[in-house]
Amino acid sequence: MHSYLRYKIILVLALSIFVAGCAAQAPYLKPDPSLKKDVRVFNDTTYVPLVRVCDVYGIDCKWDSYIKTAVLIKNGRIILRAGSDKVIVNDSEKKLSSPVVFTNSTVYIPESFVRSGLA
Repeated sequence: MHSYLRYKIILVLALSIFVAGCAAQAPYLKPDPSLKKDVRVFNDTTYVPLVRVCDVYGIDCKWDSYIKTAVLIKNGRIILRAGSDKVIVNDSEKKLSSPVVFTNSTVYIPESFVRSGLA
């Protein structure tokens, strides 16, 4: 009986290590070098213009200037709003590292979202 219990414990530990090792890493998108010239810094955070990101990655973007909201469509749907640090990605709410900025008629998104949120 003692060896059976030891077997079960070893099996559970082995399975837990295996499952932990198979955890999916978050997708990561390397920002295109052409975006470097468009980078801006607001409140110590690096931002890129949304329109440039959409052009570079072939993302369809619909901007509603009345409610300052953008809908991005490419292998899914992302909804973001100027001034908010929350986005909707395929019906799931996610928090950005910093809010979306709207200044001088341009929407800027955190560079960190380009790397991890658009992948």
